[in-house]
Amino acid sequence: MSTQPYLVLRSTRPQTRHSIESIFGQPYGTDSATVSNLKIEKIDLSSKESEDLRATGDVISIAPIIPLHHISPAADATEPEQFPVGSSWGLQAVGADQHRLTGAGVVVAVLDTGIDAEHPAFSHLQGRIEQRDFTGESAADLTGHGTHCAGTIFGGTVNGIRIGIAPGIRKALIGKVVGGEASDTAAVCEALQWAVDGGASIISLSLGFDVRRYADQLATELPPDVAFSRALLAYHDNLELFSSFAQKVMALRGRQVLLAAAAGNDSRRHEKDEYVIHRMLPAAASGFLAVGALQKSGNRCTVAPFSNTGVRMVAPGVRILSALPGNRFGRMSGTSTAVPHVCGVAALWQELLQQQSRTVSGQLLQDRLLGSCSYDTIEEAREADVGAGLVQAPR
Repeated sequence: MSTQPYLVLRSTRPQTRHSIESIFGQPYGTDSATVSNLKIEKIDLSSKESEDLRATGDVISIAPIIPLHHISPAADATEPEQFPVGSSWGLQAVGADQHRLTGAGVVVAVLDTGIDAEHPAFSHLQGRIEQRDFTGESAADLTGHGTHCAGTIFGGTVNGIRIGIAPGIRKALIGKVVGGEASDTAAVCEALQWAVDGGASIISLSLGFDVRRYADQLATELPPDVAFSRALLAYHDNLELFSSFAQKVMALRGRQVLLAAAAGNDSRRHEKDEYVIHRMLPAAASGFLAVGALQKSGNRCTVAPFSNTGVRMVAPGVRILSALPGNRFGRMSGTSTAVPHVCGVAALWQELLQQQSRTVSGQLLQDRLLGSCSYDTIEEAREADVGAGLVQAPR
């Protein structure tokens, strides 16, 4: 009987001292031992074994491990001197271009394709960028996607170009979770644990769970209709597991973090208004803040034609200027470029709340972000497409 890898979220015995184990058997964090009664494991199982395990009393959730992909429909690399001096239009749209706050004291994690830490846009963070590879390839950013997203969150000013919203953050944790064939949801789980363990209060996830690719993999051994049914079940199971993971496991640290995730770029509004697709995983899971994308239209903004629906808020996501590997700059588009705007603005809000001597939880941070959102510069749009509106920096 053939087997495949599953993620299993278990409950350990209540009222016992237990550390959460990572999916690769390493301690999740000894300081969580007094509050933890959960653990997550990676196990190879047959379909029958997975059903039997699901019925056991200590299993909270179980889901097949499925592939990942980063989310970016377009990229246009250009040398920095070809851009006018100033800041990205995205920074202006969220009100961060002239802000006195810088994200000081905040730890941010970017789970993506890695980073070119030697890029001049990150020179101000020398010694404050920690990298970890979860793909088994290397920590190098081979596509530029992660470098671009990181630049929008905390990049500095180079050659008169300002790209980052919160360049004053205390530390950046860069987890490479998307690479080649090795990229899957197990890497996301391990990276999330690592990021929270490292003190991150804001985590950027510009990635999606590739259910269609998973269905194609199943179809090499199963009839197409059976493969499709299995893929649908895998989606449901992963939705449940990552919702539980976000709501329960992350909170075991005694604090919640803000998890901002790209809604996806599968809609086709340019063909027909009705051709919209709901947000993908992990943005679809409870506990994750689903972010959609806006494009500039004169002095106002409209929903990007590719932006998936069912979002909590929106941010600039078309032709966003940021860093690319090899000391380059360039523009990318996608809900993946909208997420870093939300994370950068969240860092500004966290700094402000800390200045007010507040204990900043992920829920408080999310509430402030949602409360800051505005429809003022957005052309008429459905609530499902823009959520609470365009995220705004503190005023």
